[in-house]
Amino acid sequence: MTVTFDQGTPQFEIKTQAGTHFLKDPSGIPVDLAGSAGLEIVMRGFRGDMSNYNGVVSIASNGPRLLQVYKIGDFEGVVTWAIGLSAPSCASVTVGATSLSFQFIAAPA
Repeated sequence: MTVTFDQGTPQFEIKTQAGTHFLKDPSGIPVDLAGSAGLEIVMRGFRGDMSNYNGVVSIASNGPRLLQVYKIGDFEGVVTWAIGLSAPSCASVTVGATSLSFQFIAAPA
C-alpha cells in the first residue's frame, strides 16, 4: 500500500491489534473490516481546520495478506487508516520524498 502526498511525508505510527474491529475518530462509530488481524496507521502533522483526504474511504484487496483499507479518521490534523489483514502482521515501511509505502509481512511467532 502506497500513500502519496503533495509535499514531504508526515510523522506516522503503526499500531497492531488482534482483530479487525475499529472505531472511527472522533465519532466512535464501529467499523469491522475483512480479515482476522488488524493494524492502524496514524499520520500526524496535517492541517486541523480542513479535511486532508478526499478520496475513496474503503478499498478492498485480493490479498493474500492485505484484505481491506478504511479511512477511520481525519480530525484535528490526524489522519488514521485501519487495515484488515488475513493474519497477524508487521509493516515494513519505505519512506520516499513524497510517499510512504507499506508492505505487510508475517508477524514473528
